[in-house]
Amino acid sequence: MLGGITTATLLNSGQPLSLSAATITDLNKIGIQFDGQLNPGQIFGEDIFSSPKGILILLVGGMLVGLVPDMPAGVLQDMQLVAYQIYSFRP
Repeated sequence: MLGGITTATLLNSGQPLSLSAATITDLNKIGIQFDGQLNPGQIFGEDIFSSPKGILILLVGGMLVGLVPDMPAGVLQDMQLVAYQIYSFRP
């Protein structure tokens, strides 16, 4: 988080972000208007809190960020348990 704050404040040149025409076209195809900023205001602005779609995106994204890192550990433990049961089975 400290790196993001440092980049946004100290390393910001104040000039608009330059993207290729193909990238801008791709953004327009998915409904995002390029405004020259690093974080598009259409996605990261205050308007996201006023629409049900925006709130849903924030909730689902937050759950994915919070839960997905824990999943591999649980899956790995399950695989280890199954492997132990398979290899330790003696009729």
